[in-house]
Amino acid sequence: MSEKMKFLPKEEVLTLEELKRLCDVFVELGVKKLRITGGEPLIRKDIMQLFDALGKKLGKGLEELTLTTNGSQLERYAKDLFDNGVRRINVSLDSLDKDKFKKITRIGDLDKVVSGIMAAKKAGLKIKINTVALKEINDNEILNL
Repeated sequence: MSEKMKFLPKEEVLTLEELKRLCDVFVELGVKKLRITGGEPLIRKDIMQLFDALGKKLGKGLEELTLTTNGSQLERYAKDLFDNGVRRINVSLDSLDKDKFKKITRIGDLDKVVSGIMAAKKAGLKIKINTVALKEINDNEILNL
């Protein structure tokens, strides 16, 4: 994310109700899998209402509901996600070095993300880790694997 990020005005961001309706239309048109992503979806107020509503579509046209997250809110929401039908998540994690992680994310707390990943595992979620190789920042971690 750019250091000078300019966010859309709130009135231009879809509400949870609008997102649910959009997902409903996709499912009605034959979409079988939905992935909630974009920024960090779990920081949205009342986001579990969306997962609850979409989870009720599973087995009724929707076959899979997944999430891409930075992991910062996973400890709080992992069990609720599983309870609402999410079985797989993707977690963005670009370094296992606390200082590098903080540099990459600017505000991230590696311990919080790791705790979230452990909570997701305990809740029964399958976890895929996504990493972006960044020259001279985390490339030595990746090359050493």
